Amino acid sequence: MTGDIKENGTFLLNTSALTVEELDAFLPAKVKRYIANNDIQFYTCDAVSIAKEIGLGARRTNTILQSAFFKLADIIPIDEAVGYMKAAVEKKFSKKGAAIVEMNQKAIDAGIANLVEVKY
Repeated sequence: MTGDIKENGTFLLNTSALTVEELDAFLPAKVKRYIANNDIQFYTCDAVSIAKEIGLGARRTNTILQSAFFKLADIIPIDEAVGYMKAAVEKKFSKKGAAIVEMNQKAIDAGIANLVEVKY
């Protein structure tokens, strides 16, 4: 799961583990050790629960995780990335109605707002 992450890299895990204790029980010691020994920035996001809460359904997590990725990757300023993503959502889903556009735009914001840093 983490073997390809380079030293000082960033790892984003989509998980429903809500507490550090739950996550700690779930992750193998080998993974936690690798994260700690390689100074990996480790984040979680419960994209499945967020997608359900927004109304997208449990299988529609890609927009949530994509915005979380842009926040963590810092490839372009996050405000710019959000603008591009929301414009793309508007273009792609406008024919399906305002509610669909709004749900997907909420997903973008939620992906950024619900990142949890985990330290090992």
